[in-house]
Amino acid sequence: MADCLTAQGYLAIAEGGGLSTAPPFGQEEPYAVAYYVCSVEYPINPREMIPLVEDQIRYLYDYYTTVMTPCLEAEGYEVPEPPSRQTFISTYGQPGSWAPYRLVAEAASSQEEWDRINRLCTQTPPELFGG
Repeated sequence: MADCLTAQGYLAIAEGGGLSTAPPFGQEEPYAVAYYVCSVEYPINPREMIPLVEDQIRYLYDYYTTVMTPCLEAEGYEVPEPPSRQTFISTYGQPGSWAPYRLVAEAASSQEEWDRINRLCTQTPPELFGG
């Protein structure tokens, strides 16, 4: 899946059984098409296709704002200002919803830099799915 998205021009890495990727700002629609095409060719773990429950979304918000954002900023990346927790919960998964990695995808200078920042500041905490 990561190789497929990369071949279509989007930064993506396979990591810890998951996929680290984000659409560049303003490229959400073509990215969604590429993601769909690649997901048909390379199906993702079904666990990651189930919508998150509200407790998981709350946990993700806390992780994004207290762990991931400071990590990205310490590495020199700009992170968009987060919405309120309630706004994040109510808009999670919708097009244009807040995502700390949105500008990172645009600013990463190479696949190597994308890989490095994803290892250092992981996009999804392993505990999100109870593991």
